[in-house]
Amino acid sequence: MFITSFPSLAPLTDPARFAAPAIEEWGSGVTWDDEGSLSLAATTLYRLASEQVGDDRRRFEAWLLQHGLSNAQAAEALGMTRRSIISYRTGSQPIPKTVWLACLGWSCSQGHPGDHGGPRPARDASLNYP
Repeated sequence: MFITSFPSLAPLTDPARFAAPAIEEWGSGVTWDDEGSLSLAATTLYRLASEQVGDDRRRFEAWLLQHGLSNAQAAEALGMTRRSIISYRTGSQPIPKTVWLACLGWSCSQGHPGDHGGPRPARDASLNYP
């Protein structure tokens, strides 16, 4: 859990305290102690929310950056068009599971078999895989 990983946020493990947040001035975050140490920036909250919902665009972007690939290089590496890479990168098209598998395969072929920081498909509740 995010809160328990930071000692300064330990007071937020109290449900009563956690249930009483306030918006920081100018909407820059959420606070539980008038913008003291019990505050979270809006950018942090956005990042956490994106991670939880499986923001494919951000994961794909992170994979490209992690491997230092341009749009053209990624297209060549994955056997697709540059236009498709741009569509996935900008989020204008959903990223198919086969593309995620191709990313993982390419990472492995480049000597990164334990590369779990890159893109992964969102879980499908109808399937029984961990």
